[in-house]
Amino acid sequence: MSSGEIFVTFVIPAVVLAAAYAAVHLNEWSIRRDLKREHRTPGE
Repeated sequence: MSSGEIFVTFVIPAVVLAAAYAAVHLNEWSIRRDLKREHRTPGE
């Protein structure tokens, strides 16, 4: 395999999967943060 084939076969999918995982993780974190903010009593 040439280096170009290796890049297309392994590197691009790995970057895409890592970006998707990070997006899901950040989305869950922001939802959790918003829920905590809603449950706080006013004036805190």
